[in-house]
Amino acid sequence: MELFNFIAETYTYEGRLNRMPYILMTIGFWILIAINTLFYISSISFVDSHEFNIGGILILVFIFADMVIILFITVFIFFQTIRRLHDMNQSGWLCLIKLLYIIPFLNIVAILFDIILFIFDGTVGPNQYGEDPKGRIPEFD
Repeated sequence: MELFNFIAETYTYEGRLNRMPYILMTIGFWILIAINTLFYISSISFVDSHEFNIGGILILVFIFADMVIILFITVFIFFQTIRRLHDMNQSGWLCLIKLLYIIPFLNIVAILFDIILFIFDGTVGPNQYGEDPKGRIPEFD
């Protein structure tokens, strides 16, 4: 039941997410994507180098499963980016900048976008997207 609650809390775009959980999740999922990519490349090279038999079909099933896993990771990363943008009092639509990762030479913009999300702190106190995850209250003069 705790796993279901964790998944329900993380696979949402509502609310706010401060820097440290965002950084840790982003780095963790980049590592998972790198491992999946290595698995994907080795699976394709195995299929190319061997006769297509039952082992080849099994590898294709693994490749398909790998693509489904990448899809879930991508959706998760987009949800977490939206929540991080909400913490900075920005629209979640800005997460579409991450799509530039797949375009050569423009991916530098997506990298800079991630660095900005890593460096800048969220809005102090509540904003239109919810309460401050750090529980801070804004000071008024």
